[in-house]
Amino acid sequence: MVTQLWIPLIFEIVKVDRPKLTDSLFYLETVTNFKILEELTAIKFEFADWSTQPHEMFSKHLYIGHIKELGRANLNMNLFVRSNHAGYEYNYRDPKGRGKRFANAETDHPHFKEVKTCPCCGERSLVLYRESIDDVIFNPGHIKNIDWVKCYTCDYHLRCNVGDLSLFINDRDKLFELD
Repeated sequence: MVTQLWIPLIFEIVKVDRPKLTDSLFYLETVTNFKILEELTAIKFEFADWSTQPHEMFSKHLYIGHIKELGRANLNMNLFVRSNHAGYEYNYRDPKGRGKRFANAETDHPHFKEVKTCPCCGERSLVLYRESIDDVIFNPGHIKNIDWVKCYTCDYHLRCNVGDLSLFINDRDKLFELD
């Protein structure tokens, strides 16, 4: 109901009232130019499609989840942070640098894999973690990797079980090494 009814309505209101909304529109687009509202509006489906196109519907809903995470993290990139001034610490400058420093400090973490560029804020403060475990339930003796990412600038956070954003958007870098 939200993506098929409310989001298109909000999209139309934003188009009409764009001049009145001015600076508040930054919440609808990430620093990396991902247009959240436009992407959600473009996803079309009928609920009956679950029985006729389950794989396509599953993919569409995974993509909606990715868009929602980009939107959630983007809320942390308010106008202050975008101009590299902390929003909640009045005198603190360089929250982007702090995110990078925090990410680089994680290199000592036992599950650290690498530092990447965040698909939301565009800063090189996204840490890829990997935990290797024995898949004792489905394939005993087989080592299974569980990857997840966390950005220390905007707080973008995903686990590999939701797929990779690059599966839905061709120009995005792969975050995970999916099997």
